[in-house]
Amino acid sequence: ERLSDVNNALANPDIRALFCARGGYGSARIVDAIDYDSLSTNPKIIVGYSDITTLLIAITKKTGLITFHGPLIGSQKVSTWSYQMMLRQLTSSEKAFIWPSPPDGFPPPQIIRSGSGSGPLVGGCLSILSTLSGTVNQPDTSGSVLFMEEVAEAPYRVDRLLSHLHHSGWFNNPSGILIGAFERCIQRDEDQEPSLSISEILQDRFSEKSFPVLSGLPIGHGRHNITIPVGIECMIEESQIIQLHSGIM
Repeated sequence: ERLSDVNNALANPDIRALFCARGGYGSARIVDAIDYDSLSTNPKIIVGYSDITTLLIAITKKTGLITFHGPLIGSQKVSTWSYQMMLRQLTSSEKAFIWPSPPDGFPPPQIIRSGSGSGPLVGGCLSILSTLSGTVNQPDTSGSVLFMEEVAEAPYRVDRLLSHLHHSGWFNNPSGILIGAFERCIQRDEDQEPSLSISEILQDRFSEKSFPVLSGLPIGHGRHNITIPVGIECMIEESQIIQLHSGIM
């Protein structure tokens, strides 16, 4: 039923946008049966994140269309700023910035590795990215700016996921990495063995890389979730300005 609903919407030229209400689970079950030809014929805005990462990456890879990693309209905790930025990304022809355009009081990003780089944006929820490894939907991260975020995973599990991407070649030659929120990714009482913190894991994994790596950006499951056009060219300038080369009309 869900697949039918999605494909009917994609084939309908009167429907100009699909805004996902929630993430959760299930995108991987329908991704191979999406009607990509209809979407190519009737291009439209598609916005979501978390489990929707699978669909965003597959659609951009198979059709060349820009998709949008952004707020879920069913969420009650997303800030007004997040929705304002989504509307800006979807309706403005001006160049957009992931940084510096933070909500009031939001701390600056942490520079794990300094530098500059540019390439098409690709990424999403870390655990979902891991499930794409070895599949036809695994993106080519060489020369790309990879972004990632996560929610409610213990630090040792985050370390395992990053190690899996490392061994799968995701970090071999990107132009840069942008790290968003790792919301509620803390060690729990039931975790008997101590582990590194998320910040220590990120430092250990990325501090010696040859490309820029920034963390603490307003991306993902936190209250502030900026909309990122997946597939659009992105430039990181001296670890300070993260600019999208053009807005989306």
